[in-house]
Amino acid sequence: MFNNSYIRNMIISSVGSLMIRDWDDEKKKWSTPWKAPSSPCDLYGACGHYGFCNRNKSPICRCLKGFVPKSSDEWRKGNWTGGCLWRIELLCDKNISDRRKNSGFWKLGRTKLPDLNEYLRIRRLRNVELGA
Repeated sequence: MFNNSYIRNMIISSVGSLMIRDWDDEKKKWSTPWKAPSSPCDLYGACGHYGFCNRNKSPICRCLKGFVPKSSDEWRKGNWTGGCLWRIELLCDKNISDRRKNSGFWKLGRTKLPDLNEYLRIRRLRNVELGA
């Protein structure tokens, strides 16, 4: 038996989310039982280069330590896709005597890498050259 009172549709929202919606005839409104992506942080590059996303913070995007937004004006508007830039000059290629002032790497925990990432496991690093 066919129930023509059950209405379901699939739409793409103005922000690019794919949603399945069900019509509730009693409440006279749509419900959304499924949506993808479920968070803006699930979109690849949501915070741009050298930015990271935390859906539990507001705003959701921040720059990594040592970086600043590429465009402060765009970040204020909620467009973080331009990413971040180095705040200070890298010291890894400078000949300085105080090793504590060298540029280096920060450990960033509880981070989800993009689904299509590639990585190389390195046991020991001695001379590291960072390129732009």
